[in-house]
Amino acid sequence: MRMFTVLPLILGLSFAPAFAVDPPILEAGMDPAVREWAFTRGGGEQRNVRFWMRTRREGFLNAYGNFDYYLRVQVLRPDGSIAWDTQYGFDLQGYADTSFVLPGLFFDLSPNKAAPSFGAWKIRTVLFDNAAKVERASREYVLNFSDGSKAAVPGGSGAGSPFSVPPFTHGSWTLRDWGIGLFRQSPSGPGTYDVETRPVAVRASFSLAEIREGYARGEIFGARLAGPPQSAFLNSGGMPLYVFGYALRNPDGSGTGEAAAGRNNKYVNNPGDTVFPLDPRSPGPYRVTLYIRDRDSPSWDEASWKRIGELVFTVTP
Repeated sequence: MRMFTVLPLILGLSFAPAFAVDPPILEAGMDPAVREWAFTRGGGEQRNVRFWMRTRREGFLNAYGNFDYYLRVQVLRPDGSIAWDTQYGFDLQGYADTSFVLPGLFFDLSPNKAAPSFGAWKIRTVLFDNAAKVERASREYVLNFSDGSKAAVPGGSGAGSPFSVPPFTHGSWTLRDWGIGLFRQSPSGPGTYDVETRPVAVRASFSLAEIREGYARGEIFGARLAGPPQSAFLNSGGMPLYVFGYALRNPDGSGTGEAAAGRNNKYVNNPGDTVFPLDPRSPGPYRVTLYIRDRDSPSWDEASWKRIGELVFTVTP
């Protein structure tokens, strides 16, 4: 009885099917590993940048002796739309690569060449299972594409800021500067609540660690909005004519301030410069929409708010 009991167990173990493990990414990278790129229309340095991946072929050939894994390369614009999606074959050593000319690639793939898509672009290299049509592993590279022709302004974001300033005017108020970053604020004079804002770092991508370290140093991470001095826009009672607000969209699709009644809003201080503090808790793409309204208009009415524009940034782990 024992012999007949044990034998089927042995046979069962002997003929159990072997489940394959997906081929790993042995190596992957970008060369040169430059993350900040400033584009200058009609000139500027152009560099050939290689994105590559190496994987294992042994044990992963199909019944026809073919290797059904490909290097899939995707380029995503700051708004998340896909600008490039192409597959490349691995060689006999399990190696594949592709090259892009940067920063020209970003300009070429911008939908509107008159207003290039400055900000955080993402390049994804994927180990793609063509037979199953699924991604097995991937590597992502966030590259900041900035306007190299933008001149620095006093107290402004400075040259190289990825946030070009669009033309915007509401009444007699004009947008002068904006951006996402770490900022320091200090009183602009004795006996005043007004503060002066100075940028520490203005980029389209920050890590959670950078943001935490900035707050520990007394810096503010958030969306900056700058215009003419608020003192130039006061009513007869000495009150600000304009109120400013923002709505934040998180990576998971949730948000705050999108409905007018719950919109985050405040006055711009006397120097005409303010920062809306942000506290991102998870990595991913964020979107901040900035608004202006007349002080005496109802805040709960969407028609009162005039959209200035939006800023897109990415938070990495």
